[in-house]
Amino acid sequence: MKQYFVGVDLGSSNVVMVVGSRAEGSDSINIEGISVQQTKRSIKHGHISTTLTSAVQNLSSVILNAKHELEQELGIKIEQGYFGQGDVNTRCVIVEDMIPVKNKRTGVIGNDDLNIIRHLIGQIPTESCAEGVWEFSPLCYFVNGTKQTLDPTGLQGSWLKARYMLTVGMNDQINSLKQMHHKLGIEIQNIFVTPLITYPLLVSKSEAQKGVVVVDMGSEVTDVTIIRDGKVQYFYSLPVGAELIDSDLKSILTKGSNVTKIKHLYGESMSCNVADNEIIKDGNKEIIRRNIATVIEARVMDIAELVGKVIDESGLSAFLDGGIVLTGGCSSLKGIDSLFERELNRPCRKADVLYGVGSKPSECEI
Repeated sequence: MKQYFVGVDLGSSNVVMVVGSRAEGSDSINIEGISVQQTKRSIKHGHISTTLTSAVQNLSSVILNAKHELEQELGIKIEQGYFGQGDVNTRCVIVEDMIPVKNKRTGVIGNDDLNIIRHLIGQIPTESCAEGVWEFSPLCYFVNGTKQTLDPTGLQGSWLKARYMLTVGMNDQINSLKQMHHKLGIEIQNIFVTPLITYPLLVSKSEAQKGVVVVDMGSEVTDVTIIRDGKVQYFYSLPVGAELIDSDLKSILTKGSNVTKIKHLYGESMSCNVADNEIIKDGNKEIIRRNIATVIEARVMDIAELVGKVIDESGLSAFLDGGIVLTGGCSSLKGIDSLFERELNRPCRKADVLYGVGSKPSECEI
């Protein structure tokens, strides 16, 4: 008998619902169906407009459209699902705390010590009452302030210090999604912060171990996620994306042009790769293709510069030998990986837009 799983990704441009199945006794999940629905402006910069009743209603109808489409296509009834969201107001906070080791006689660190320090860090207040800690995870521990380890259990010392990454987000986002399940007829099994859970599909185990930056370029939000030692160490959501490129392109294209189509057909992130005299037709208007490339290059350089600042601010810049992996709709632009390599002086590759693996590293398990 098949076991079905449903995932819903809430993006600024599209809601994507995916249905996967796993046969009894199998570990692999097969993709059964995918539905992509436009969000109808109910999400801005990844943020659900909770103050507008119409926006919440629109989002509910969009998710329902995806649900009904997949139910008809697959002949199943969708009653449960996992939701992922990348709100630009969601951020990570790195915190540390220290406690004396509970067993003073032996100095051996046990689970009680880990539970105590986890509880203390979980009580740290947010900057605003509108915010809440969505989740938190340990990055590393220090025994007696010097010896760094990923697991201090069984080690000896007088003091235990922990460094945690807290994910802080707006409470109204979680509450809106939870309240929406009545309209959707879907039990929400869990709500995830998208940048924190997608990386295993995008990078190999060795990249995740030695340090890699995943840059997810959406229409309005670019998520920068830094993975090292096999876990997320830092992430930041930038309020910029493909819409900025589209907005600039409109100034040189014919009014009413299909900007997205032209961008992906004739666009190039490296203007030096386009001949000076190459002309394209946009309706009755002739446009020099290099002008399109120049506009795209300037905006992508801006995004790359912001990504570089996030990397520097993370404090992990020197520990990212795996380079950069680009994903998201904007990453399909020609030459964008070469531009990131040039601007950030790091190796860069593209991940596959649909299923998450581009060059498919041999170690990568889907």
